[in-house]
Amino acid sequence: MAVSEILTKAQTLEVTAVSSVTVSEAQQGPETGLWVRELQIKGSPVTEGGAPTILTIRLSSETKASINMTAPTQTY
Repeated sequence: MAVSEILTKAQTLEVTAVSSVTVSEAQQGPETGLWVRELQIKGSPVTEGGAPTILTIRLSSETKASINMTAPTQTY
């Protein structure tokens, strides 16, 4: 039986009023064996419960190196 999928070939998203971005550690999924990493974008307003997650991007690959992330060491 086929599994349903929704695929987007190319897309640009603009997220405004971002309060923070969190990048998870790469972890290997126990069921699939794929390496997975998530980027969570938090929005506004920040309340006592914290900032709401407005977008989660989940990256997966057969190799950990494929989802490594590089960022500049400076903060602007």
